[in-house]
Amino acid sequence: MITPHVNRRAPSILRPLIPLVALTTLYSITLSVCTAYGIKIPSSIQLLWLFGFSLMLTWWVRADSRSRDLRLPYEFGTFVFFAWPIVVPYYSYRSRGCKGLLLGVGICMLHMVPYVASVNVYICKFIK
Repeated sequence: MITPHVNRRAPSILRPLIPLVALTTLYSITLSVCTAYGIKIPSSIQLLWLFGFSLMLTWWVRADSRSRDLRLPYEFGTFVFFAWPIVVPYYSYRSRGCKGLLLGVGICMLHMVPYVASVNVYICKFIK
């Protein structure tokens, strides 16, 4: 019996991005609620957001490079953690070409989603 060719690579590559999207959603909700009620967001939550986002991106780059059999320098994970706005688009471009650059820019835009949602809540609060 012949089985159809199934691309099993795509879900495994995107799987590490699911926690990143979940973290972004949680922070968006938290930031929007704090904005709606005029509460200053605690600095510990902001630090957790930045640390978690960087850590999850590092995890994704590591998992993606392994699935693509790319050899990266030993310290590349640290470089991603501290300089992800530059390194992630570069990495995704080098590993996927022009489509990868779009993915890298999309990940950078994902980082902006909570702030955009908060600004929208702030504007809607004062329009009423």
